[in-house]
Amino acid sequence: MSDATGRAVDTALLDEIVARQVLDRFEHRNLNAEVEAFERVVPTSRTWGRNLPEFEGALETNVSGEWPKLEKIRIAETPRNIIEIRADEIE
Repeated sequence: MSDATGRAVDTALLDEIVARQVLDRFEHRNLNAEVEAFERVVPTSRTWGRNLPEFEGALETNVSGEWPKLEKIRIAETPRNIIEIRADEIE
């Protein structure tokens, strides 16, 4: 926890982790054809979220201390189509 900001993790660092672990790998890609994890499964929001265990590892690698811990991944396709996957559901 930063005494200066009161935040558990620097938001710029979190943005960089999300960009590297998620956006750079999946954004604007044909998931069925270009991403090995989805060659045999339908890339729904739920299966997509469950295939992000590397994100939790990246968070732990880049942030020291007990906190933060990954609690859930939230994917919002539209304002009405939102899925949340708890950390204990991630494969």
